[in-house]
Amino acid sequence: MKIKYIFNLFLCAIFLLAENRFLLGDELDAIWDQYVEITIENLSKFPGWCSKEKAKVLMNFIYHTRPKICVEIGSFGGSTTYPIIAALSFTQRGFLYAIDAWDNQIAIEGLAPTDPNALWWNSLDMDTIYHQFVTAMLPFKQCHPLRQRSTEAVYRFPEESIDFLYIDGSFSSLGSFQDVTLYFPKIKQGGYIWINDADYYIKLDAISFLMENSCWIKKESIKNKCIVFQKSYKKRHN
Repeated sequence: MKIKYIFNLFLCAIFLLAENRFLLGDELDAIWDQYVEITIENLSKFPGWCSKEKAKVLMNFIYHTRPKICVEIGSFGGSTTYPIIAALSFTQRGFLYAIDAWDNQIAIEGLAPTDPNALWWNSLDMDTIYHQFVTAMLPFKQCHPLRQRSTEAVYRFPEESIDFLYIDGSFSSLGSFQDVTLYFPKIKQGGYIWINDADYYIKLDAISFLMENSCWIKKESIKNKCIVFQKSYKKRHN
């Protein structure tokens, strides 16, 4: 991965905003659409599994909702971090806390030793991936990498302080459920929770909890693979 791609994108954002900061409506949206395309062109430079479709949906969601405090659980190589932080850079509003332990043993907790996922995670050089991630994010001052377990990082956030939470951490049933239940009190009323790989059976408990305690935003969800919820006071008390 070469930082020049990310740096060029960052310079492009500054130029577009400086030249068009007084534009509104359709003109600003046209500049935004161009920026999204530039971002997606460089998506393959980041290790991970964020598709172009998901990157575009994520960016447009952030562009329209303008969250202030964003948290990502499971950043890995930055494939999803990149479109999130690129959108925040364009809006010049908000911060992203990118949480990942970048640790082989933590990555496989809750998985059977023979699980193909465990074997794959054990084969990775996590230190290198972490340092590449940090280097790639240097141009984005709104990104704060946190090399911690999600269960440790949660205490950094006051209750009802997070506007946007993207969950793509533990691939075990217990771990994914913990991420949802521990961070749910940290989400503001009206805040959003995105949960990735929602169609896997191991996410069933986490999805069930969110279905009971928040509102499913079907129009923003990417089928049943990445489901979006909104925390709602009324939902919790019906």
